[in-house]
Amino acid sequence: MTKKYDEKSIQSFQGLSGIRKRPTVYVGQMDSNALFIIAKELLDNAADENMAGRNKFCHVIVEDQTVTVLDHGQGIPTGTITIQEANGTKTKLSALEAIVSRMHTGGKFDAEKGSYGDGSIGVNGVGIKATNALSKSFEVWTNRDGKTWYTSYAKGVVQTPVSSGRGTQPKIPVNDKKIGTLVRYTPDLSLFEKDSKLDVQNIYDWANLASKLNAGFTIDVTANGETKRYFSKAGIEDYLVELVGEIGATPLHNDALVLRAPGVDIALMFTDYDGVGLRGHTNGIHNVKGGLHVDHALTAVCSELFGRRGAKQSFRTSDLFEGIIGIVNVRISSPQFNTQTKELLVDARVPDMFKGLGKDIKQFFDKHKGLVKQLCDRAHDLRKLKDDFKANKDASRRLSGGRSGPRLPSKLISSKCEPGKRVLYLVEGDSAAGGCFTADTEVRLTDGSNKSFTDLVKDASRGIVNYGFAWNHDASCFETVKLDSPRITRQTTELIELTLDSGETVTCTPDHLWLLETGEYKRADELTADDVIRYLRQQ
Repeated sequence: MTKKYDEKSIQSFQGLSGIRKRPTVYVGQMDSNALFIIAKELLDNAADENMAGRNKFCHVIVEDQTVTVLDHGQGIPTGTITIQEANGTKTKLSALEAIVSRMHTGGKFDAEKGSYGDGSIGVNGVGIKATNALSKSFEVWTNRDGKTWYTSYAKGVVQTPVSSGRGTQPKIPVNDKKIGTLVRYTPDLSLFEKDSKLDVQNIYDWANLASKLNAGFTIDVTANGETKRYFSKAGIEDYLVELVGEIGATPLHNDALVLRAPGVDIALMFTDYDGVGLRGHTNGIHNVKGGLHVDHALTAVCSELFGRRGAKQSFRTSDLFEGIIGIVNVRISSPQFNTQTKELLVDARVPDMFKGLGKDIKQFFDKHKGLVKQLCDRAHDLRKLKDDFKANKDASRRLSGGRSGPRLPSKLISSKCEPGKRVLYLVEGDSAAGGCFTADTEVRLTDGSNKSFTDLVKDASRGIVNYGFAWNHDASCFETVKLDSPRITRQTTELIELTLDSGETVTCTPDHLWLLETGEYKRADELTADDVIRYLRQQ
């Protein structure tokens, strides 16, 4: 039956009601992670104030589901501003009211007109509005011009208009007389999935990262009856030490390569790590897929190394990437990303930011000539191994343990233990001989859904276990396995795109081994139009 469509079918949502109607557009799936996102909007504001040089302290208090965030900044402007409405009329209202309730309103759009210098985490004038809209109670106190201003909302609807001297500040477990802005809210759990709960560990992780990306920024987190303080004097260098330890690599040299330029902070360590461990950040935002800043950092460093290779050494610049662990953080106003998720920085201004780093890179390698030789020797050996492996199509057959036909390398052969105890490891990297996929590649799960490698990594960090399928050679069938320890290990590497007869495309590294219907395995860069890839048939 065709439903009638006329003027009575049209709906319009004013103010913050649109966010409440379609919250997933703003915070994603309405689960526990969404509860962290609405808290993070406030946390990032405190970090933005720090990057602007107006705030050195942030305190986060979690009491059950109620969250309080305060800073020592200059407070939110409360004076009257004029907003041009769509119908041409002009509306005058408090800047505080506009900031917490008017979509796409804020001071972070334009570096010249705004007051956030080189950049900020927030850029769209949405963040705090989403927190307001999705809360059953939302209150703001801000100290400005010698007065304390207050306003409150319930489910996105104003309860107390902006005024000075109203409301009672919530009890704070520390003596604090320097408050710039304080926001307290309780989420409207009726909008979230059942059993959703704010994971305080996410707050701790945010505080740890923010303190290391912003040296001298003190962050206190009070939860479960205790207060933890996060502070880093060395900043990004402390982050590097933590990252190397987290990956479990051993440095090849005691000194890290630390590079600084206007808007750029880089800290790199050359290690025995099997792969590349670079993390890209833009204004403190983690870019999961890296971007131009990561690419230019690698290129600048490895091009200098490549020019120092020995006369008899032969390798590519990309072979020098192996073993580099580090952080690349850039600060840039209104940064351009590939999508709203900000996973990949594509801003055309980035290359110019790296032009002045060559001198410092040269001085570092002039000082550490022994390290240069070690890195070039390793790159030469690695290139030889890659070339030998590609040239020898029987390499995988020799690892099959005498079985007929090419098999997976030994470290990837199905385990012989009971099926219930088997674990599937997503092994990545050239040296692992397992190849890897791009982070947006989706994996079929046993519940019928698909999840990308990025989502699998996020789930693992939150303790969520996913189950997928793997081929059992002995039983000649697919079996259910636990997807354990998914991780993203490379951000810059050679890739190949495969086009299937269905028209779908899959991007992976050239050395990824594909299981064919014949039971054999074949490298991605050796597949032909005659090869048939074995796949999981859905009932």
